[in-house]
Amino acid sequence: MLGRINRELGTSVLLTEQRLEEALPMADRCAVMDKGKIICCGNVKAVGRALKGMEHTMFDAMPAAMRIWAGLETSSDCPVTVSEGRAFLSEYAEHHEISPVPVKPAKPAGETVVSAKELWFRYEKDGRDIIKGLDLTVQKGEMLAILGGNGAGKS
Repeated sequence: MLGRINRELGTSVLLTEQRLEEALPMADRCAVMDKGKIICCGNVKAVGRALKGMEHTMFDAMPAAMRIWAGLETSSDCPVTVSEGRAFLSEYAEHHEISPVPVKPAKPAGETVVSAKELWFRYEKDGRDIIKGLDLTVQKGEMLAILGGNGAGKS
């Protein structure tokens, strides 16, 4: 909506935001703050290059396309959007050998610390089911990540 207001009405928008995947592609310029101070400012691609050069931990909050780009030795422009990231990777793959990702051997099953069978959940008695028939087992020492966007039902 903010991008549309900016494009169609020519209205300037000043946005403070931590969800950078959505916000940065709309921005003409950005400023990155850490501990109350601006550490870099400029167009989005230049800020990406500057943060990479600083090896600053703030880079971990940047969009995935920028983080992937930063992990490779390249003089290409910093991609910001998924589309730019895909184009960058296609171009990169044409000129570089791509090795398969090594498969980690499976850990032997350990002690079960959490187990659920046919778990269902809804927030309200007459509400819609949020979790439907979940089977889950977590072994001691295992790390389980529950991923999903806002409103996906992680809570």
